[in-house]
Amino acid sequence: MSEITKEENIAIEAHQLKTNLGAAKWVLKMMEDGDTGALTEEQRGLINKLYKNNEDMLAQVGKMLAISRDGEKSEEYNFTSVDLIKITDDVLFAFREQILKRQIEVIFIRPEENMLAKADAKKIHIVIQNLIENAIKYGSEKGKIFISARKIDNTVEMAVKDSGLKISESDQPNIFEKYFRGEKGLANETSTGLGLYITKNIIENHGGKIWFESTDSSTTFYFTLPAMV
Repeated sequence: MSEITKEENIAIEAHQLKTNLGAAKWVLKMMEDGDTGALTEEQRGLINKLYKNNEDMLAQVGKMLAISRDGEKSEEYNFTSVDLIKITDDVLFAFREQILKRQIEVIFIRPEENMLAKADAKKIHIVIQNLIENAIKYGSEKGKIFISARKIDNTVEMAVKDSGLKISESDQPNIFEKYFRGEKGLANETSTGLGLYITKNIIENHGGKIWFESTDSSTTFYFTLPAMV
């Protein structure tokens, strides 16, 4: 019997995820439509947010499948005016249970001015989602996450900082490589080694940059996007 390749293994796992997410989507849609009983406005709003988050997760799984199947095949990008603060709020809402479970304090340093970027909203949602999810998973329990955004000339820069252990010196050069799982990733069974690879590709396809700084007590990921003028 031939050995299963990384691409085939990722494809299998992604298909399983897609099946489960599809089933969840069907149930959420039934609930939203009132097929399982009447909902209050608050409940309907929560179900609607969960439905949208499930759609975003399905889109990310689709991206995983595309990468495993087509390699570096290019995608269409729909560039519009994107509100990075709103996307960040939506992502934080989606992760509220994980944040509470790990007793993490999230400090979102909100800029006074709008943070509008020329970007593809769905793909930038994936970027912010990946960075915040990593900060939750690999940061310290009962720690802190700092999120900030600022304008620099014609760009918007965002930063996500956790209070976890340093990324090892040996892992740092490979952190954005496809399927790379460093010491932290190997300790997390759900890591596919695709998150930061996808994130870097998205940012660079926007003409932006992504980098990180890691110390003994924190890791900060930064990215830039063209500002909407």
